[in-house]
Amino acid sequence: MDDPDLCSRAIAYLISPTRSDRPFITLPTAAAPVLTDLGNGLSVGYVVDQGERFHYIQGRHLSAAGMAQTELHRNAVANLATMLNDRNALVHAWDDAFAVIFDGNFEASLILVDDLWDEALASFAPNGFLAALPNKNLLAFCDINTPMGPQQLRRIIEDGGSSERPITTTLYYRDPARRDWSLSGMRVRLPAHRIVHDRSPLNRGRRDPNARVQPRWPRSVWLRYLRIYANSV
Repeated sequence: MDDPDLCSRAIAYLISPTRSDRPFITLPTAAAPVLTDLGNGLSVGYVVDQGERFHYIQGRHLSAAGMAQTELHRNAVANLATMLNDRNALVHAWDDAFAVIFDGNFEASLILVDDLWDEALASFAPNGFLAALPNKNLLAFCDINTPMGPQQLRRIIEDGGSSERPITTTLYYRDPARRDWSLSGMRVRLPAHRIVHDRSPLNRGRRDPNARVQPRWPRSVWLRYLRIYANSV
């Protein structure tokens, strides 16, 4: 029997949009993962950390909890914000761009936490944020008006876009008034000869897409960083 509190423990998890060139299986609503379309080419799933792997919230879990999908989304984003508040995130400077280092699983999902961008990271990009999220454990951003920032983000996408956990090769702009992310129109085309595989030290040897990743960052990543908290200003 499923845990009756499963939905209340779910964490918002950014996922790649469905592509028409991928085979897919249509599942009954009760068995299908609950997904929220953000309306910008990205979707959010909801997962519960079960130690060795993540368990997706399915339609039957939502029905059993008597919870609306909007409530699930709101609570799951709040749970992600709480996790960020309880753990340290790191910002690694990369010329005019910055990489956000978290737990190895939810980096890209952090675009959903408004307080992180409105408060903790606001001074990093006073003119507005441009972000790259090529895979689930890679998130980088820059000030939209920096001369080299967008170019740095493109390089990050080229290095991190060939992954078993891809999300998007398009840069995203955050509207500070609406507090949402939209396509910037700057798409990075990966080389056709590149084989899609995950070279990240986080995922080496892992094939289960739901498997929980244990962070193993190279030493160079830790040499320069600024420590941030979700509730800092």
